[in-house]
Amino acid sequence: MATTGLDTTVAVTRLARVRDAGGLRRLAEGLGPDQTYDRARALSLALAVEGRLDSALAELGLGSAAALDGATRHTIDVAHVHLLAGDAAGAVTVLA
Repeated sequence: MATTGLDTTVAVTRLARVRDAGGLRRLAEGLGPDQTYDRARALSLALAVEGRLDSALAELGLGSAAALDGATRHTIDVAHVHLLAGDAAGAVTVLA
């Protein structure tokens, strides 16, 4: 599933919302080399759905290091990872 820009963001968010770890992984595999952050975001959310918080945060951090988007998107995604992994308090702390 090769997507770009906003389409990718929406697709990843929808898959995360329904907790589809397999779908997130498949989407990540189909992304191009210019979509490093989106790939990391999809993989990170898949790991979070599986309850692997530390691995999810590490994956997102690697993607953020390669991103050109700035810190705001990363912060929101870190909160999302915490929430999907069942750590609502951690999500609030990240956003505070």
